[in-house]
Parts: sequence; structure tokens; C-alpha cells
Amino acid sequence: MDRDGAARGGGMTWIPVGERLPEVGAKVLGWDAEEGEAVVFELCRELGMLSWDGNDRRLDFDVVTHWQPLPEPPEPERP
Repeated sequence: MDRDGAARGGGMTWIPVGERLPEVGAKVLGWDAEEGEAVVFELCRELGMLSWDGNDRRLDFDVVTHWQPLPEPPEPERP
């Protein structure tokens, strides 16, 4: 496994926010516990407070319970 919990050749695993946070400004897949869905978020820090910004909404820090790095984009198709 790599440092983000991904098994080589396998899927990603969810990282609890209490265990480790992504870097501020990094876009990640986060689990919105209020809506029960995965959403692409960016971890933000304003006035010393952390929050999650994504999909035209900002969530309090404690609403996102888990996160994982986004997968690599697909390779471009060659003609």
C-alpha cells in the first residue's frame, strides 16, 4: 500500500479525517455524512478555521468524515 492507503492495482480506501487530513487546497473525494454521498471537495482554511468547499457549497469541517485522493485522469485515447 502507498501512503494514501491505495493498494497497488486496487482501489482507494477511505481515510478518516481524524487520522490524517489532505493538504489545504488539495482537491479530494470527501464523504459528506449529512447527504450520504461522495463529493469532490477542497480543504480550505479561513481565519484559522478549516472547512470543505465543493459543488458550489461550503461545509463545516466536521461534516466530511472521510476522504481519499482523486484517481489519476485517464490516458488520452490515441487514434
